[in-house]
Amino acid sequence: MTVKKVKALFLTGQSHRQSCGLSPAQSKVANIIQQQGASISELNFPYNQQLSDFKLANIVQASINNAQQFLSCYNKRFTQQHSDKLIAQLQDHHKYLILAGSCGLHIFNHLTLPQTLLDKIHIIAYGPVAHKTGATKTQLIQGTRDWISKIFFKQVDLHVPCGHMDYLECEDFIDYVKQQTHQLLHTKP
Repeated sequence: MTVKKVKALFLTGQSHRQSCGLSPAQSKVANIIQQQGASISELNFPYNQQLSDFKLANIVQASINNAQQFLSCYNKRFTQQHSDKLIAQLQDHHKYLILAGSCGLHIFNHLTLPQTLLDKIHIIAYGPVAHKTGATKTQLIQGTRDWISKIFFKQVDLHVPCGHMDYLECEDFIDYVKQQTHQLLHTKP
């Protein structure tokens, strides 16, 4: 088995309960990452292949679903089930870049991963909605108009000109993702 250099994956709240497929904006960013030479997961959290088609959720339903997942993180059964799903995504690569949008960082923080995997993970948390940064290398990116994330984090690593829903269309954010991907691809494991 050949071990590959870098794999990137999205970890955001599941806005539509019947979809783990990447949104058009996520797919665009995924293509940019792939063009740089990294592997990409075609699924978003919770990485269920049977739900691989993208389905758009209206903002109200998406907000409710994300709030429910945020609160579900305190349930031991939820965290064990989803820890296993994430671990299954983290195989056969030297490093992992997790693009944790909104409550994705909160979800990640409540999952149980072995230290050997945590040492290989770099997180870009965009619009982070969480109570802490977590147990691995994490960069906090916040939009200058993202009042939701500002409730949770007063200090971040980078501000970009966007709101909570438009990071993946923000050129400054995309440039940062490119830089981080390049850096991961060109440093030793």
